[in-house]
Amino acid sequence: MTDLEIGKIGRFPDAAEDPTSVFGPFYTTLEAEGRRVLASLDLDQGEHVLDVGTGAGTYATFLALEGFEVTTGEPSSDQTHYAAKDWARHTRSVGVEDKVSFVDFSAADMPFSDGAFAAVFFFGVLHHIHEEERQEALAEALRVSRDGGAVVLFEPKVEDLPKIRARDPLHPASAYPPDYLQIKGSEWTVLEKGALDIFVLRKPPTQA
Repeated sequence: MTDLEIGKIGRFPDAAEDPTSVFGPFYTTLEAEGRRVLASLDLDQGEHVLDVGTGAGTYATFLALEGFEVTTGEPSSDQTHYAAKDWARHTRSVGVEDKVSFVDFSAADMPFSDGAFAAVFFFGVLHHIHEEERQEALAEALRVSRDGGAVVLFEPKVEDLPKIRARDPLHPASAYPPDYLQIKGSEWTVLEKGALDIFVLRKPPTQA
């Protein structure tokens, strides 16, 4: 990572709440897993990134605290208990509302130009996308990533599903991103030694 001091960008803004008090104890895990993948990416402070699947705004807030300009979004039609959370209040509480903007969109049909983002993140999202739309969602994420950028997905470990389903019986099975998209000139990297499985796909530079 270049020019980015992980965990020191705006942590925390004056008069802001600690994100753990806003989002609960899981934020500590999210923060550790998020920093684990950021350490492997070549991103600069202030770059524009995309967070697919806003939810409570937890991952968007993390990215903003790490120094990025964040666009986040999900379909307004999604009224499941995973979506339609008060993300705006949460970003205000943590003091990063000026770094996070929301767009209503479907992951399978993103309203952004080619190469608009330095990286695209799906934190615990792919398994909630309909099976028939997952390939399109990943292809769209790759399209809106810049050349040399990355698509990053976090998925729960298979062995953790029984514990998750004890709290949420209808929780879907974990998704395996390489099953849905393979591209010429790049291979998936899988970071497994952590609380979550992390999948990273680099977008190859455009050939002249």
